[in-house]
Amino acid sequence: MARPRKYNPNLPPGVIFKHGAYHYRKGGKSKKLADDLPTALREYGRRLEAEGAVDDPNTLPRLLDRFVVEHAAKKKPKTLEMYHRCVGLLKPIVADFRPHQLTASDVTQIVLALGQKNGATTANQCRATLSAAFSFAIDLGLATSNPVRDTKKIAIPKRKRYVENSELDAIGAAGSPVIKAGIDLAYVTGQRISDVLDLSLDSRDKEYVTLVQRKTGHRMKLRRTRGLTTVIKAATATCKKQLRKSAREKGVEPETIVFNSLGLPYTYDGFSTLWQRARKESGIQDARIHDVRAKAITDAEEFGMDAQALAGHASRTTTEGYIRRRKAFIADTRCRRCGGRGKGPKGLREATGAWVALILRSTTSCLATSRKRLRDTRRGLQISDGRDHPARKLVISRRYLVRFRVVVVLSRFRRSQT
Repeated sequence: MARPRKYNPNLPPGVIFKHGAYHYRKGGKSKKLADDLPTALREYGRRLEAEGAVDDPNTLPRLLDRFVVEHAAKKKPKTLEMYHRCVGLLKPIVADFRPHQLTASDVTQIVLALGQKNGATTANQCRATLSAAFSFAIDLGLATSNPVRDTKKIAIPKRKRYVENSELDAIGAAGSPVIKAGIDLAYVTGQRISDVLDLSLDSRDKEYVTLVQRKTGHRMKLRRTRGLTTVIKAATATCKKQLRKSAREKGVEPETIVFNSLGLPYTYDGFSTLWQRARKESGIQDARIHDVRAKAITDAEEFGMDAQALAGHASRTTTEGYIRRRKAFIADTRCRRCGGRGKGPKGLREATGAWVALILRSTTSCLATSRKRLRDTRRGLQISDGRDHPARKLVISRRYLVRFRVVVVLSRFRRSQT
């Protein structure tokens, strides 16, 4: 048995990558297939058919290979890379299966096994790849149903990490100056880091910065506000300082806002390496480069901006998945003892103020109606119930009468608030 590949393990048997092209090696001799992977895979399939090496093309491993060659070659490079990685993981597992033999229960067990070994994200990607391959098989007449549709993905907890400004400042200070420039540009624009690295300026458009998102293909127009203009100038100046002498002598004109020492655009892997290095130096834990975009969208939502337009999402539901910090619900509370509404002492003060206002109105009314009966005495008032019996007469002081009215008013107010 041949030893496993050390490099490019997802390539089909006999296909190697050397000198910037893909070659097919057999019997100690190699022949060039193509410079790009999709064309090389199609040529590889034709060679196998010509050699009669395709034995029993109706098995699942052969179906997966054919799916990658004929169907996945139309996808974007990143999707094609995911398909190759997932097919390499699936083929050993489904080696003895034919399309009509695989059931939903089998798919569930395969996904769970891949999740335990390779992680939930990779397992869900393999499930999606297998589902696309079965849809392809249905079109070819090799299958009548898609068993993957009756299964569920592995639930992945939603990421809630919100990176603070102080943490981004620490990462920018610990790493290369280009990292700080990239962080500022990613935060102001709210775009994915791959789109930020592709940002360029059009000298003909003085009002907007235009870009096309790699993932969705959406065309974005970012208004050149004062903040964006300042960040772009700072990023360009920072990158120009690190240009090598050879690049300056050749008069290299960078095409993007963020570029490396050779004047070329940064690759995603290259910039991610700088980010990881700066994060480790700063000591910040669990901070990913994609968290900068989530922070920008979250802050835009809190500031009352159109977060969906900034993110370039077609659906509001997608934007909600990026918002990491939610606003707290503000509600008034009710005090059972004091009868007031509000929070803490403030509600008590409001309730007390309402009581005092009602007490003053009631007391004024009480004194006005009793003025006639109180005018004949200075310190007291004689009240009769209509009988002339001396024992039935009651002398009530003016102060007592006012206190009595206050108690009645307070009791009525409390009953009205319950």
